[in-house]
Amino acid sequence: ALDGTVILVAGKTKFRVYRGILAEHSTVLSEMFALPQPEPAASEVSSPGCPVVELQDSEEDIRCLLRLLIPRRRKRLAIYTLSPRPSTLMSLAIRFFKEIPPFDDLSAYVRLGHKYQIEDLLEQSLKILERCFPHDYKHWVDSKLSARTLPPPIKPVHAISVVHLTRLTGRTSILPLAFVYCSTLGAALIQGYTRPDGTRDTLNLEDLDKCLNLAPQLAQANLDTLISPLIDSWQLGPKCERDHECISYANRYSSSRTGPFGQVLSIARKEIFPSLETYGFDSNAVHDMCIPCWEYIKTRYQTQ
Repeated sequence: ALDGTVILVAGKTKFRVYRGILAEHSTVLSEMFALPQPEPAASEVSSPGCPVVELQDSEEDIRCLLRLLIPRRRKRLAIYTLSPRPSTLMSLAIRFFKEIPPFDDLSAYVRLGHKYQIEDLLEQSLKILERCFPHDYKHWVDSKLSARTLPPPIKPVHAISVVHLTRLTGRTSILPLAFVYCSTLGAALIQGYTRPDGTRDTLNLEDLDKCLNLAPQLAQANLDTLISPLIDSWQLGPKCERDHECISYANRYSSSRTGPFGQVLSIARKEIFPSLETYGFDSNAVHDMCIPCWEYIKTRYQTQ
């Protein structure tokens, strides 16, 4: 006989599960199960008295959620960490998460967690996004995300969907860095991000305008951050060990090595905050500058 006490219908797929497990996690599902439901056709199930609940979600999303809530052989998926004293079965499940899940799974957790009020799942999923898209610069540096890449398996194109998720949940602290990554996508920003079920996430016109305008602004800011310590190279004088030769080198670099603004814009689209090495200002500069001047340039750039 088939197991389960309720049939969930999502798209063309039917999932027969135990309602008690789902109702424990979600007050919305609990209330849905309490409503009168039509009986399935005799050909659909071998046991009578099993209600059918039709959901307006994709089968991919529901399958993802059910795999988390009702894992086979008690095998847990991997996410992050959570409170050391879980109060519910869901908290107990998420407690075992150690890594960031595939983005499409994480996206489904946020959307369905919000829709069905699965609070533990929603909160922990949003915490993962907050770790990947921190609003605090110090945390961003300390978490080593400043390597200019998102932690796997999160990719820059996923930032489009992240904007949707933050708008949905009101967790706007995630937005700034999500916008920054969106601004680096170029044509892919217009195309949007396609989920496994074929749904395409695109930015609304207001957010799209922000991201398109952010790219040149970010490039200009990167350029200013690069050039500033070089233009102010007169400050190297008091510490210079090479009788002001470093000032001449800094001036030559700022006028010839950075190239036209279009080149800087191209660099900015590849890296969120380009390093000195990206601009060709690498450790070889030590041979052209004394150590105090080189340290001044690096410190000033990193600080700005």
